[in-house]
Amino acid sequence: KLSRNTSDFITRRDVTEAGVDWDMCQEEVKKGLEKETDVMWSIRPNSDDIVEPTPHVYLLDPEKEQVIFHLTFKDLGTPFSGTYINTDVIVTSGRIFFWKRHVYKKFDCMSLPCYFLCWVGCLNRFFPGRNLPNQLSFVTLPSILSFNTDLSVDPPSWVVPHHAPLKCPPLEAVCAMLTRLVTKDDWAKIGSTGCLPRRAGASSRLQLMWRLQQSAHADSDMLILTTIKPHVVEELSEADAEDIYNSIGFVTEDPNEARIVVKEHDRKVEYLRIIMSVVQDACHKLSERMDDLV
Repeated sequence: KLSRNTSDFITRRDVTEAGVDWDMCQEEVKKGLEKETDVMWSIRPNSDDIVEPTPHVYLLDPEKEQVIFHLTFKDLGTPFSGTYINTDVIVTSGRIFFWKRHVYKKFDCMSLPCYFLCWVGCLNRFFPGRNLPNQLSFVTLPSILSFNTDLSVDPPSWVVPHHAPLKCPPLEAVCAMLTRLVTKDDWAKIGSTGCLPRRAGASSRLQLMWRLQQSAHADSDMLILTTIKPHVVEELSEADAEDIYNSIGFVTEDPNEARIVVKEHDRKVEYLRIIMSVVQDACHKLSERMDDLV
Protein backbone atom coordinates (compact mmCIF):
# COMPACT_ATOMS: atom_id res chain seq x y z
CA LYS A 1 0.00 0.00 0.00
CA LEU A 2 1.83 3.05 -1.31
CA SER A 3 -1.05 5.50 -1.14
CA ARG A 4 -0.80 8.34 1.38
CA ASN A 5 -4.59 8.48 1.70
CA THR A 6 -5.20 4.96 3.02
CA SER A 7 -7.95 4.55 5.64
CA ASP A 8 -6.13 1.77 7.49
CA PHE A 9 -2.60 3.13 7.63
CA ILE A 10 -2.22 1.68 11.14
CA THR A 11 -4.21 -1.22 12.57
CA ARG A 12 -5.38 -2.41 15.95
CA ARG A 13 -2.62 -5.02 15.91
CA ASP A 14 0.05 -2.34 15.40
CA VAL A 15 -1.26 -0.34 18.36
CA THR A 16 -1.59 -3.26 20.77
CA GLU A 17 1.84 -4.66 19.87
CA ALA A 18 3.31 -1.28 20.88
CA GLY A 19 1.93 -1.75 24.39
CA VAL A 20 -1.24 0.34 24.22
CA ASP A 21 -4.37 -0.93 25.98
CA TRP A 22 -6.93 -1.01 23.16
CA ASP A 23 -9.92 -1.27 25.51
CA MET A 24 -8.78 1.82 27.41
CA CYS A 25 -8.44 3.73 24.14
CA GLN A 26 -11.97 2.76 23.14
CA GLU A 27 -13.27 3.90 26.53
CA GLU A 28 -11.72 7.32 25.88
CA VAL A 29 -13.36 7.34 22.45
CA LYS A 30 -16.77 6.61 23.99
CA LYS A 31 -16.29 9.43 26.51
CA GLY A 32 -15.39 12.01 23.89
CA LEU A 33 -17.39 10.97 20.82
CA GLU A 34 -20.81 9.61 19.98
CA LYS A 35 -21.40 7.35 17.00
CA GLU A 36 -24.44 8.59 15.06
CA THR A 37 -24.07 6.53 11.87
CA ASP A 38 -21.50 4.16 10.42
CA VAL A 39 -19.67 7.06 8.80
CA MET A 40 -20.40 9.97 11.19
CA TRP A 41 -19.26 10.61 14.76
CA SER A 42 -20.18 13.68 16.79
CA ILE A 43 -17.71 15.18 19.26
CA ARG A 44 -19.05 15.60 22.79
CA PRO A 45 -18.39 19.19 23.92
CA ASN A 46 -16.85 19.83 27.32
CA SER A 47 -19.06 21.13 30.10
CA ASP A 48 -17.60 24.63 29.65
CA ASP A 49 -17.92 24.74 25.84
CA ILE A 50 -20.28 27.35 24.40
CA VAL A 51 -19.15 27.68 20.78
CA GLU A 52 -21.45 26.63 17.96
CA PRO A 53 -21.71 24.52 15.92
CA THR A 54 -20.30 21.31 17.37
CA PRO A 55 -18.36 19.54 14.57
CA HIS A 56 -18.69 15.98 13.29
CA VAL A 57 -16.06 13.51 12.15
CA TYR A 58 -16.77 11.64 8.91
CA LEU A 59 -14.92 8.40 8.14
CA LEU A 60 -13.66 7.81 4.60
CA ASP A 61 -14.39 4.09 4.68
CA PRO A 62 -16.26 2.77 7.76
CA GLU A 63 -15.12 -0.77 7.01
CA LYS A 64 -11.44 0.19 7.19
CA GLU A 65 -11.08 3.47 9.10
CA GLN A 66 -11.40 3.04 12.88
CA VAL A 67 -11.47 5.67 15.62
CA ILE A 68 -8.51 4.70 17.82
CA PHE A 69 -7.97 7.37 20.47
CA HIS A 70 -9.38 10.62 21.84
CA LEU A 71 -7.74 13.21 24.08
CA THR A 72 -9.12 16.53 25.32
CA PHE A 73 -7.14 19.18 27.19
CA LYS A 74 -7.00 22.88 27.98
CA ASP A 75 -4.54 25.70 27.39
CA LEU A 76 -4.80 28.43 30.01
CA GLY A 77 -2.83 30.86 27.86
CA THR A 78 -1.38 34.03 29.32
CA PRO A 79 -2.90 35.90 32.29
CA PHE A 80 -3.59 38.81 29.93
CA SER A 81 -5.85 36.78 27.61
CA GLY A 82 -9.58 36.76 28.33
CA THR A 83 -10.07 33.28 26.88
CA TYR A 84 -8.56 29.85 27.20
CA ILE A 85 -8.51 27.11 24.56
CA ASN A 86 -10.13 23.69 24.64
CA THR A 87 -8.58 21.18 22.25
CA ASP A 88 -9.68 17.70 21.21
CA VAL A 89 -7.26 15.36 19.43
CA ILE A 90 -8.90 12.41 17.66
CA VAL A 91 -6.76 9.70 16.10
CA THR A 92 -8.20 7.28 13.56
CA SER A 93 -6.44 4.55 11.62
CA GLY A 94 -5.93 6.95 8.71
CA ARG A 95 -6.12 10.54 10.00
CA ILE A 96 -5.74 12.78 13.03
CA PHE A 97 -8.29 15.51 13.80
CA PHE A 98 -7.85 18.70 15.83
CA TRP A 99 -10.79 20.64 17.25
CA LYS A 100 -9.78 23.95 18.83
CA ARG A 101 -12.23 26.44 20.34
CA HIS A 102 -12.01 29.39 22.72
CA VAL A 103 -13.88 29.83 26.01
CA TYR A 104 -14.29 32.98 28.09
CA LYS A 105 -12.53 32.95 31.46
CA LYS A 106 -15.04 33.29 34.27
CA PHE A 107 -15.22 36.12 36.74
CA ASP A 108 -13.13 35.45 39.82
CA CYS A 109 -12.27 37.73 42.72
CA MET A 110 -8.58 36.79 42.73
CA SER A 111 -8.28 37.71 39.06
CA LEU A 112 -10.29 40.93 39.44
CA PRO A 113 -7.61 43.30 37.98
CA CYS A 114 -7.17 41.02 34.94
CA TYR A 115 -10.93 40.65 34.48
CA PHE A 116 -11.59 44.39 34.20
CA LEU A 117 -8.30 45.80 32.87
CA CYS A 118 -7.01 43.06 30.53
CA TRP A 119 -9.92 40.77 29.69
CA VAL A 120 -12.60 43.50 29.76
CA GLY A 121 -14.92 40.72 30.83
CA CYS A 122 -17.80 43.11 31.49
CA LEU A 123 -18.28 43.30 27.70
CA ASN A 124 -18.59 39.55 27.21
CA ARG A 125 -22.39 39.72 27.31
CA PHE A 126 -22.29 41.81 24.13
CA PHE A 127 -20.08 39.27 22.35
CA PRO A 128 -21.67 35.82 22.85
CA GLY A 129 -19.30 32.99 23.61
CA ARG A 130 -20.86 30.84 20.89
CA ASN A 131 -19.20 33.13 18.32
CA LEU A 132 -15.66 32.69 19.63
CA PRO A 133 -13.05 31.07 17.31
CA ASN A 134 -13.99 27.48 16.51
CA GLN A 135 -11.75 25.40 14.22
CA LEU A 136 -11.69 21.78 13.07
CA SER A 137 -8.84 20.43 10.90
CA PHE A 138 -7.25 17.11 10.05
CA VAL A 139 -4.17 15.62 8.43
CA THR A 140 -3.59 12.12 7.06
CA LEU A 141 -1.27 9.94 9.10
CA PRO A 142 1.19 9.27 6.19
CA SER A 143 1.82 13.03 5.98
CA ILE A 144 3.28 13.14 9.51
CA LEU A 145 7.06 13.33 9.59
CA SER A 146 7.58 13.37 13.36
CA PHE A 147 5.90 13.98 16.71
CA ASN A 148 7.56 15.66 19.69
CA THR A 149 6.63 16.96 23.12
CA ASP A 150 8.33 19.79 24.98
CA LEU A 151 7.85 20.24 28.73
CA SER A 152 8.39 23.72 30.17
CA VAL A 153 8.32 24.61 33.86
CA ASP A 154 7.12 28.09 34.89
CA PRO A 155 7.88 29.56 38.32
CA PRO A 156 5.08 31.24 40.29
CA SER A 157 4.41 34.87 39.41
CA TRP A 158 2.53 37.68 41.12
CA VAL A 159 0.77 38.54 37.84
CA VAL A 160 -0.76 35.05 37.45
CA PRO A 161 -4.04 34.59 39.35
CA HIS A 162 -4.07 31.52 41.62
CA HIS A 163 -0.37 30.91 41.05
CA ALA A 164 1.33 33.60 43.09
CA PRO A 165 4.61 32.75 44.86
CA LEU A 166 2.86 32.85 48.23
CA LYS A 167 -0.53 31.21 48.77
CA CYS A 168 -2.65 32.42 51.68
CA PRO A 169 -5.56 30.05 52.45
CA PRO A 170 -7.65 32.59 54.47
CA LEU A 171 -7.39 35.13 51.64
CA GLU A 172 -8.35 32.50 49.07
CA ALA A 173 -11.37 31.54 51.20
CA VAL A 174 -12.54 35.16 51.32
CA CYS A 175 -12.07 35.56 47.56
CA ALA A 176 -14.00 32.35 46.88
CA MET A 177 -16.85 33.56 49.10
CA LEU A 178 -16.99 36.91 47.31
CA THR A 179 -16.95 35.17 43.94
CA ARG A 180 -19.91 33.01 44.94
CA LEU A 181 -21.80 36.09 46.12
CA VAL A 182 -21.25 37.90 42.81
CA THR A 183 -21.79 35.00 40.39
CA LYS A 184 -24.49 33.20 42.43
CA ASP A 185 -22.73 29.96 41.48
CA ASP A 186 -21.13 27.31 43.65
CA TRP A 187 -18.22 26.48 41.32
CA ALA A 188 -15.80 28.82 43.19
CA LYS A 189 -14.05 26.53 45.65
CA ILE A 190 -11.49 27.24 48.33
CA GLY A 191 -8.11 26.46 46.78
CA SER A 192 -5.56 25.88 49.56
CA THR A 193 -6.51 24.44 52.90
CA GLY A 194 -5.12 25.39 56.30
CA CYS A 195 -4.40 28.69 58.00
CA LEU A 196 -0.72 29.33 57.38
CA PRO A 197 0.67 30.74 54.12
CA ARG A 198 2.73 28.39 51.97
CA ARG A 199 4.99 28.66 48.97
CA ALA A 200 3.43 27.75 45.63
CA GLY A 201 5.07 25.11 43.51
CA ALA A 202 6.13 25.52 39.90
CA SER A 203 3.60 24.91 37.15
CA SER A 204 4.32 23.17 33.86
CA ARG A 205 2.99 23.21 30.32
CA LEU A 206 3.43 20.58 27.65
CA GLN A 207 3.66 21.50 23.99
CA LEU A 208 2.64 18.87 21.44
CA MET A 209 4.25 19.33 18.03
CA TRP A 210 3.52 17.49 14.80
CA ARG A 211 5.96 18.11 11.92
CA LEU A 212 4.45 17.33 8.52
CA GLN A 213 5.91 16.11 5.25
CA GLN A 214 6.55 19.01 2.90
CA SER A 215 7.83 19.95 -0.49
CA ALA A 216 11.56 20.50 -0.99
CA HIS A 217 10.70 24.02 -2.15
CA ALA A 218 8.95 24.99 1.10
CA ASP A 219 10.45 27.95 2.93
CA SER A 220 9.75 26.68 6.44
CA ASP A 221 8.61 23.58 8.32
CA MET A 222 4.91 22.73 8.41
CA LEU A 223 4.05 22.40 12.09
CA ILE A 224 0.92 21.76 14.14
CA LEU A 225 1.34 23.05 17.68
CA THR A 226 -0.95 22.57 20.67
CA THR A 227 -0.34 23.21 24.36
CA ILE A 228 -1.53 21.56 27.57
CA LYS A 229 -1.46 24.12 30.38
CA PRO A 230 -1.42 23.40 33.24
CA HIS A 231 0.19 19.99 32.83
CA VAL A 232 1.06 17.93 35.89
CA VAL A 233 3.78 15.29 35.89
CA GLU A 234 4.46 12.78 38.63
CA GLU A 235 7.35 14.78 40.09
CA LEU A 236 5.18 17.87 40.71
CA SER A 237 2.36 18.48 43.15
CA GLU A 238 -1.20 18.37 41.83
CA ALA A 239 -2.48 20.98 44.29
CA ASP A 240 -1.64 24.10 42.28
CA ALA A 241 -3.10 22.76 39.02
CA GLU A 242 -6.28 21.76 40.85
CA ASP A 243 -6.52 25.26 42.31
CA ILE A 244 -6.38 26.77 38.82
CA TYR A 245 -8.95 24.36 37.38
CA ASN A 246 -11.42 24.60 40.25
CA SER A 247 -11.20 28.23 41.24
CA ILE A 248 -11.69 29.67 37.75
CA GLY A 249 -14.28 27.06 36.81
CA PHE A 250 -12.45 25.50 33.85
CA VAL A 251 -13.59 21.91 34.16
CA THR A 252 -17.02 21.64 35.67
CA GLU A 253 -19.04 22.48 38.71
CA ASP A 254 -18.05 19.10 40.15
CA PRO A 255 -14.95 19.79 42.32
CA ASN A 256 -13.73 16.19 42.02
CA GLU A 257 -13.42 16.26 38.23
CA ALA A 258 -10.39 18.56 38.34
CA ARG A 259 -8.43 15.95 40.30
CA ILE A 260 -9.44 13.25 37.81
CA VAL A 261 -8.37 15.38 34.83
CA VAL A 262 -5.04 16.26 36.42
CA LYS A 263 -4.19 12.66 37.32
CA GLU A 264 -5.16 11.11 33.99
CA HIS A 265 -3.51 13.64 31.66
CA ASP A 266 -0.01 12.22 31.97
CA ARG A 267 -1.17 8.66 31.23
CA LYS A 268 -3.24 9.73 28.21
CA VAL A 269 -0.40 11.79 26.77
CA GLU A 270 1.91 8.79 27.10
CA TYR A 271 -0.56 6.69 25.11
CA LEU A 272 -0.65 9.41 22.45
CA ARG A 273 3.16 9.32 22.26
CA ILE A 274 3.12 5.55 21.72
CA ILE A 275 0.44 5.76 19.02
CA MET A 276 2.38 8.50 17.24
CA SER A 277 5.53 6.34 17.38
CA VAL A 278 3.55 3.60 15.62
CA VAL A 279 2.55 6.15 12.98
CA GLN A 280 6.15 7.27 12.51
CA ASP A 281 7.32 3.67 12.05
CA ALA A 282 4.62 3.11 9.44
CA CYS A 283 5.65 6.33 7.65
CA HIS A 284 9.28 5.24 7.55
CA LYS A 285 8.34 1.85 6.13
CA LEU A 286 6.21 3.55 3.47
CA SER A 287 9.09 5.85 2.52
CA GLU A 288 11.47 2.90 2.24
CA ARG A 289 9.06 1.03 -0.06
CA MET A 290 8.65 4.12 -2.24
CA ASP A 291 12.46 4.56 -2.41
CA ASP A 292 12.84 0.97 -3.55
CA LEU A 293 10.64 1.73 -6.54
CA VAL A 294 12.77 4.64 -7.68
